Amino acid sequence: MISEHILENLQMPNGAIFSPCQRWRYLLWRRTEAALYPGDRGTLLALGINPSDANASRDDHTLRKVVGFARKLNYGRAMIANPFAWVSKDLHSMLALEVAGADVIGPENDAFLRLAMSQADVIVPCWGKHGSIRGRDMVLLDMAREAGKPISVFAINADGTPSHPARLPYGRLVPYLHKKEQQQ
Repeated sequence: MISEHILENLQMPNGAIFSPCQRWRYLLWRRTEAALYPGDRGTLLALGINPSDANASRDDHTLRKVVGFARKLNYGRAMIANPFAWVSKDLHSMLALEVAGADVIGPENDAFLRLAMSQADVIVPCWGKHGSIRGRDMVLLDMAREAGKPISVFAINADGTPSHPARLPYGRLVPYLHKKEQQQ
């Protein structure tokens, strides 16, 4: 359940929300310098694949890259959420746990994804080819459409999936249609 305390925490410049056991990270965010100037475009929500070890005070490469995109595109806040909230620096370990039946989505993840989308001004899928596991890509895109927010990507992979930002040059956002929608 999302409490008033959690909603208050979202007003902090930097933060993260984990499950009580710390196994799942639901949200991660940072303010950027753009928040200080006229023209702040609000919140850029990046939807990765699964969380690494970044937290309220420690950044990782993906977070730094998403914040860089947000800053360059004039968004005052960068937020990251994931279709799978299981904290793991190794995607393949998380995928093996998923195959073994572990709850890698997280018991409260969908509620936090909806909350993040309600706070976002643009939603940016960046989960790569693994987003389709358990149909999570379509679940999140349906949530984004329900939220009524623009859906864009940093880039599109050759297979039609949204690119992860880690190795991309900074640039503009591109409107996104899921590869199934592109074929229609």
